[in-house]
Amino acid sequence: MGMTVSVEAPPKVVIAHSAADRGLAALLSKMLSQSGIDVLASESEEVTPGTKWVDEIRNRLTRSSMVIFLLTPSAVQSKWLIYEAGAAFALELPVVVVYDGIDMTSVPAALQQFQAVPLSNLDDLIRHLQTE
Repeated sequence: MGMTVSVEAPPKVVIAHSAADRGLAALLSKMLSQSGIDVLASESEEVTPGTKWVDEIRNRLTRSSMVIFLLTPSAVQSKWLIYEAGAAFALELPVVVVYDGIDMTSVPAALQQFQAVPLSNLDDLIRHLQTE
């Protein structure tokens, strides 16, 4: 009788970020992808002109198993951040907060409840995601 080995797939991650942080999000996406993390919302995914952003956000979130919120000064000012946080909560998705260039007290209360990781500790985040 053969032994069955269960291999779990890496999490499917969406990176929620401000449009102003596209470059930083693309870098984060590339680093996660190179570490074997499946990133659904990367800069390589083109959005067809005319697509409703609400539909695109919902689509990406429903295909994901985790959301990384990339919080920067621009992201904290974004009105979409609260929408995406609410959608993640409604879908009961695990949330990881990665921050750069901000004081965590400026983060919306809905995201302050999560242990946050500074972008400078990305290696720790990748190790955590690889064991999810």
